[in-house]
Amino acid sequence: MFLTVQELELMSIIWNLGEASVAQVKEAYQADHNLAYTTIMTILSRLGGKGMLKQRKAGKAFFYSAVHSREEVAQAAIDNLSRIFFGGSRESLVRFCQGAEPPSTSSQRPLISRKIMDETLL
Repeated sequence: MFLTVQELELMSIIWNLGEASVAQVKEAYQADHNLAYTTIMTILSRLGGKGMLKQRKAGKAFFYSAVHSREEVAQAAIDNLSRIFFGGSRESLVRFCQGAEPPSTSSQRPLISRKIMDETLL
């Protein structure tokens, strides 16, 4: 369940509103971004294809609601991050977030530098 930053931003709007039309999502998103209505509609449709949103039609408008809670998506993201960078160890991820160095390989060379990790997470 990998989501891009932009998809997560739109999901956040849906989570906050509970259910929203494309126009409502666009209005909420416009405060910080300038995306066309059709672009937002495409992203919401793609999220539906990923199983993240369900869609219902009311008149001419489509309304979207989340299939998974914010907490479920956060747990999946943490699991994925710990699997990719920390061999599946959430404890190593927590230690890293607290300032510890990432795990080392057998040659004692860091698996990934903090700079690369920070850039990847942004």
